[in-house]
Amino acid sequence: MVEQRKVATTVQAKHRPGSSRGKNGTTTTANIPRSDVQRRQQQRGLSLTFDTTQWIDRLDNFEGSFPEFVKELLSVQCLVSKASAGAIVQQGGTEHGGWGLIASRPVLDNKSGLPEWLNRALKDVPPVNNTKRAYLKHYTTSKRNQRSEGSKGEYLIYLPLIYDQSKRILGVFWITVDDESTARERANQLKLTQGAYTTFELRNQLRKQEEDMQIVTRSVAVLDQFNAYNKFHAAAMALCNEIATEWRADRVSIGLKRGQYIKVIAINQTEHFSRKMQLIHDIEGVMEECYDQDIEVFYPMPPDVPVIGRQAKRLSERYGPCNIYSLPLRRDDEIIGVLTVEMPLDRPLDENGLEGIRLLGNLIAPRVDDLEKANQWIGKQLLESVKHGGEIVVGPTHTWVKLTAVAVSVVLGLIFFLPATDYVESPFEIDAITRQVIAAPFDGYIEEVYVEPGDVILSDEQVMGTLATGDLRLQRASLMAQLAEFEIDADIARREGSTVDVHIAQSKADAIRAEIGIVDDDIEDALMRSAITGIVIDGDLRPRTGGAVQRGEALFEVAPIDSLRAELYVPEDRINDVYPDQRGSLSTAASPGTYIGFIVEKIEPMAEIRNGQNVFLVRVKMDEMPQWLRPGMQGLAKIEAGETSYFNRWTRGAVNWVRTKLWL
Repeated sequence: MVEQRKVATTVQAKHRPGSSRGKNGTTTTANIPRSDVQRRQQQRGLSLTFDTTQWIDRLDNFEGSFPEFVKELLSVQCLVSKASAGAIVQQGGTEHGGWGLIASRPVLDNKSGLPEWLNRALKDVPPVNNTKRAYLKHYTTSKRNQRSEGSKGEYLIYLPLIYDQSKRILGVFWITVDDESTARERANQLKLTQGAYTTFELRNQLRKQEEDMQIVTRSVAVLDQFNAYNKFHAAAMALCNEIATEWRADRVSIGLKRGQYIKVIAINQTEHFSRKMQLIHDIEGVMEECYDQDIEVFYPMPPDVPVIGRQAKRLSERYGPCNIYSLPLRRDDEIIGVLTVEMPLDRPLDENGLEGIRLLGNLIAPRVDDLEKANQWIGKQLLESVKHGGEIVVGPTHTWVKLTAVAVSVVLGLIFFLPATDYVESPFEIDAITRQVIAAPFDGYIEEVYVEPGDVILSDEQVMGTLATGDLRLQRASLMAQLAEFEIDADIARREGSTVDVHIAQSKADAIRAEIGIVDDDIEDALMRSAITGIVIDGDLRPRTGGAVQRGEALFEVAPIDSLRAELYVPEDRINDVYPDQRGSLSTAASPGTYIGFIVEKIEPMAEIRNGQNVFLVRVKMDEMPQWLRPGMQGLAKIEAGETSYFNRWTRGAVNWVRTKLWL
């Protein structure tokens, strides 16, 4: 921290070149200009401080982020001005358009609000007529409106960092000095740091422009190589190779839309591949995940991004581990394909690399679409023309489904005479609505395990397991010894009348008490209990007795017995027949003669692959909750889907298969 660094002793610029030894044995810095900062100090008659010059030069070359720079700037400014407290504020930083806090020193607690000195300072900000000067103002607290003779004065220094029509950023500093002349000298020293903020912003803008130019240059270079080919497959192969070379990717794949699915058409360094390969199916699964959600899919995905990436995770685990980046290729706001890039795990794409691939995807999409259509045989081109005409007549989406539905309705309408109840059949699994995960409270070792999966436990009463607390108890004993030592130091300092030493010893003792409290909490948490009454569904730790665990590692998972629901896996060909509030019944394999009624509560919008089949997850609420029902039980469920003919019920599977194969 800046405040922990020692400030060098300063002297006026009146000594000969070189350095001398002061009366107290400290070394003073002589009149040797080392930078423009020191020359500005000499011209203004300021004392030269070698450490001050170093810190200001460091600000001019700071390479960190904006929050880090603001903290560093404020620390240097408080160091230069020897301020008791300081803050950097911005006008318009609050809901009411007032001054908002950017950084402060000492660091403020978000819940405590602004200190009194800063509130008073912001209520009476002087008008800024000259942005190159610092404004000085005498400060008195409400308890001391007049200074006694010989007492120190308190002043506020206002330093404009940026002050124009679009942005106003101000530094405010609270100093305590003997007289006003010293306060003005401190204000003049602060002016040396005034240009650091603007310099940092200009340097960041220049860096951003250079990065943007580099992104465009790389993308255009790849696009130029891609445009050199007129054949679709050769161009797609060249594009994958160029992307892999430019961004040093392990594998680059391009897939195009084929009906409702995405098919891989090119992979870098792979001229021929079989569609039966598991790798191709996995890559297409990632692409369809991106296409179905109409959004970029990455793996690893940030935890706060609500995107499903199961297929990307599976591809990374099977053929990596690696970083997955799957981006949709759009033309006129319609996805025509997906570009998937696989990077080494230790070398993910940075923001600039990702932006470059995004830009390249937008540039190549129209060209890829044109080449792909030009490569089709004449019959396919004719079908596409007919489809386009059908879209104009009946609507822009699901054209083939609508045309087929009209034709089938005319033919089958003559034989649909005997209505019958239609059912949507699907497998299901019993799941707990809520679960509690008991995790390790600290790094340690498993001492005892008292439960195993299938055991019923009571909330906050039954101990499920314990962790070894020997090390924690030794740590607590050590801390208690340190606490006694600091309390003795405080008593000695109190007897000697040293107020400063008393405060120091008490502060150290308070810190030790806080650590003791943390250790006591860990000892208490070593007795692991469940907050809910239920059944243990995961956590067979007996073989791991004596083994090490890490903080946050899931050890047990408990589900309540009286709060269960069923999750149905409806095939995608029947999902359109399922709606919320529909009735149905289910039967478990454990009790096939018992039927439990239910009502549909929620239908997940995204499909998932289960046992090689694309299904949709449907959650239902059961009418009753038998005592023998347990999480994980499976069976068959039937949802009432209205009335239809027996002919439709019996031939639906065959008809759907034929329609899928012949694209009718």
